[in-house]
Amino acid sequence: MGVNMSANKVKIGIALQGSFGHKIFASGILSGIKKYQDSCQNIPGSLNIEIVASSGTVEMLFPLLLYGNNIKLSSYVENIQPEVMERIQEALSRVSPKIQWTYFIDVMKSYLEHSDSLLGYLHFLPNGMMQFTEAHKKDIDKNIKPLFDKTRIPVLTNVSNARTMQEEYLYCNLNGKNPFPGDYKRIAQKLTTELFLASGARIPFFSPQRVGDNDYVEGALMCNPPLNPLIDLDIDRILLIRFFQKEKKSKIDSGYKLLDRFNEFIFTAPLEKEIESIKNINKYIDDGLKGKKKIKLWDPY
Repeated sequence: MGVNMSANKVKIGIALQGSFGHKIFASGILSGIKKYQDSCQNIPGSLNIEIVASSGTVEMLFPLLLYGNNIKLSSYVENIQPEVMERIQEALSRVSPKIQWTYFIDVMKSYLEHSDSLLGYLHFLPNGMMQFTEAHKKDIDKNIKPLFDKTRIPVLTNVSNARTMQEEYLYCNLNGKNPFPGDYKRIAQKLTTELFLASGARIPFFSPQRVGDNDYVEGALMCNPPLNPLIDLDIDRILLIRFFQKEKKSKIDSGYKLLDRFNEFIFTAPLEKEIESIKNINKYIDDGLKGKKKIKLWDPY
């Protein structure tokens, strides 16, 4: 008699917090999840998880797109700076041991095959700011954009409207259709090359990116990663993986560590506000709020 594994399946929306250097171990997290999924398929009673949606800022999009396109995230750990490796170890040590991915540290071999560099095509303006060149946009069009419409799970991110100070959500998935329900009120549009670049335009280093009639800057300023887009999707739990520390135990005794802590602060404070909102929604549901389901958040910080 066969075992019905689908009865224990938990639909996960994974949210990866991170910045540019974190693609290394974001790939490891996703590889470890895939390994866990493969290992527990025939084990009765095991936690059978399925990632059905994903969210992250622009730096996390490439590993998420590779995962969504079933492209192998292969091992490549040479030439990692000691400071980066230290943060990898710190982040992985905070992940729940229930999902056995902590020994996996991968980086995208496919990244090296598909794209020359995400930082290789920059033009410096007279005011000192940077702007992406047309050559870089063509590289994204050729090597990354084809992944947008082939991902088997929705990949979601955000961008900041520089004029209205409003967070806007971006999506890509297999059929190219908006994955949100019809009553979804937040602004959401399909991810394009221009919006991909705009969502990573960090001020004051990059000038705002003009897309249509709007000027956009980095989405991570609003929230890293955006949790709100996952709330209205058909998922059982949001799995939040943090790569920035809420609490700093070691002494901040250098300019590098001070700048590192500053980045952790500006990217963690908005996230804590979204988590607080989720907790409040759940409390209102416990108090009798109708028409909403509780939001279960795994936050193994």
